[in-house]
Amino acid sequence: MLESEKATVMAAAVGAARESPTRDDTNTGCLDCCKAATSGSAGVDLATAVDITLITSEIQLIDSNQKGPLGHGLSALLLGRSSVSWKGIFIVPGLFDADYCGVIKIMVYTLTPPVTIPVQSKIAQLVPFRACVPRTRAVERGHGGFGSTGQPQVLLTVDIARGKPEERITMAHPSGQSLTMSMLMDTGADSLSSLQADGLVSGR
Repeated sequence: MLESEKATVMAAAVGAARESPTRDDTNTGCLDCCKAATSGSAGVDLATAVDITLITSEIQLIDSNQKGPLGHGLSALLLGRSSVSWKGIFIVPGLFDADYCGVIKIMVYTLTPPVTIPVQSKIAQLVPFRACVPRTRAVERGHGGFGSTGQPQVLLTVDIARGKPEERITMAHPSGQSLTMSMLMDTGADSLSSLQADGLVSGR
């Protein structure tokens, strides 16, 4: 093809593109790769990217087979599928912003471990929506997630199994029988509940 013919073809293509109707948003994302189960589905299925076995009831973080952004300026709620909950696998609901660019992760737990979840298991779904929140500052989430835009926090918990407020008590019966055991004290706010006040228990 001669240079003049190439220029003519390119000019025609540019002219056709200009005359075609414009789209509101040309941004694409992972939602373009996901398919709804039915024509009336509100969400699209999300599958796991790895094999995992839940050996405790603690919440585990699993990588999905999709990565942000969602596309078209949409955000999405992450919810569990009803069929999965019926099997004893529960999904912690999550929110993915339109500017999230990392791997979409699923928070999952079970009350009846151990449970194995094979790779490509469709255990969650994304329900897209368009957020109407006013933009107040130019901060993009990027690959961060799970509170990455807030101030760093250190949250401590006390393991009461190692230092429980206990007291050895002896319960005496009028017949002369007695029983000594360790019991957990109720500290309340500023008070201590004890049977000693009624003369029923002697502390040791």
